[in-house]
Amino acid sequence: MARQRHGDAGAHAHAAARAERLKALAAEVERSAAGDTGLCEPIEAAWLAEHIGAADTHLFALRWFNPFGPTHLEFVLKAVPGRYEALLVANQRHPFTPEAWVLGLLEPSQCDDADKLLTVFRELARRRRGKAGSIVKSCPTLALLPKGGMLGWPALKDVVRAILDGIDARDLEQAISYTHRFRGQPWERATAEHADVFARFAPHFEVNGAPPAPARGGPISDELFDRWWAAITDPVHAEAEMTEFPRAWDGAIRFRRGEFSNEPAMRDAGNAVRGRGAGDRPIRDEEAV
Repeated sequence: MARQRHGDAGAHAHAAARAERLKALAAEVERSAAGDTGLCEPIEAAWLAEHIGAADTHLFALRWFNPFGPTHLEFVLKAVPGRYEALLVANQRHPFTPEAWVLGLLEPSQCDDADKLLTVFRELARRRRGKAGSIVKSCPTLALLPKGGMLGWPALKDVVRAILDGIDARDLEQAISYTHRFRGQPWERATAEHADVFARFAPHFEVNGAPPAPARGGPISDELFDRWWAAITDPVHAEAEMTEFPRAWDGAIRFRRGEFSNEPAMRDAGNAVRGRGAGDRPIRDEEAV
């Protein structure tokens, strides 16, 4: 009984410390926020990632299927004890380098209105465009919505359109091409992408010791974005991404341990983890959003 009381006291102390830390973070955001959207310069808060759970409002998530480092980026509204506002958090889950950033402090009216949230994300994308801390730097391979979430698919499409506004059109064209060529085959797509990049860059590296400057395709048009959105929300594509992402997560960990050969590493990893259980730092879709 004494041990239980000690455990309860410890849990209460941890909860109180976490609450104070959240309040201090909200006050820091409040001091630095500019404009009426409640946004601030991103504040790194990796400690926050382990405190995000089912009680928080999960807005949506983006994924990148990369067998060497699969990434799950979720946008969450984190309640602050004793305040009506919520922290807007970008929580990046990665098998080796998880990160979290606080992007702003939103009023209740913003948190409960999809149109106002869209305004927030458009402003966020405008502020970050061209900066090192851009929201995303490459094309996601999947978009996810939580069950019963406040954003529907039409609203999510508008939000992602705003977020991807700084991506080059050429990158989106290439993503569409690979997604169509390897429909429902994420391992094969990733292998082909890796091989093509190596074939283009290797000769330049040998001569110059650095990759060539990327070819630029200009800004994204609405027509191009619509084609890309249709490709990544295609049910065959989405189902394969959902199924294979946890295995890519497991495979990345195993590859880092040296369990796979390098030739070709991604295919070896894919074949090895298909049908296996998760590794020591798994991610599953029921945890994701």
